[in-house]
Amino acid sequence: MIIRGILGIACRQSKGARRGVRRTPAIATGAFFSLVTYATYDLTNLATLKGWPVAVTVVDICWGMVLTASVAAAGYAAARSPARLPGGSSSATS
Repeated sequence: MIIRGILGIACRQSKGARRGVRRTPAIATGAFFSLVTYATYDLTNLATLKGWPVAVTVVDICWGMVLTASVAAAGYAAARSPARLPGGSSSATS
């Protein structure tokens, strides 16, 4: 479900990219998506598990934002690429 969310955000941002929008919105949206998802997990652990370190929460949320922003950027680049994955449709053939 998280992968679908990341790719959905990256693909949605990449549609605007064909009209000249830069990669920045896809990266920022991916980082925000990650902030929400990782914070949900980590803050729940912080609230419910005795001894859960605050440092783990902060580091994990930051790591998640970097990782998800990177995946969003890769999805953006893949969606803009003229080469398509097997089984995908190309605007040149439709």
